[in-house]
Amino acid sequence: MWARKHGRPEAFLEPAETEDPAIAAAGSADLSRAFDRLGPEGGEHRELARMIFVEDCSVAHAAASLGAPEGTIKSRVYRIRRLLQASLGGEYR
Repeated sequence: MWARKHGRPEAFLEPAETEDPAIAAAGSADLSRAFDRLGPEGGEHRELARMIFVEDCSVAHAAASLGAPEGTIKSRVYRIRRLLQASLGGEYR
């Protein structure tokens, strides 16, 4: 909610912009591997990560879509964010 009212900080999932295509490709590969660690394609954690971080859905919308309480979605997003940061070594924070 805070991010919607005050504007989102720089997204931690997006590698820094670079002119070097090799560095950009490596960052994209790192991000892809991090998402792979969330589970199989279409799995609950990956689906929620896609909805929240890629599609920028609200917690309420994600909760309604997945049939779970908002508090559950918030705790899952927290856990997913921690897993992604650990997979990326904290470099995209």
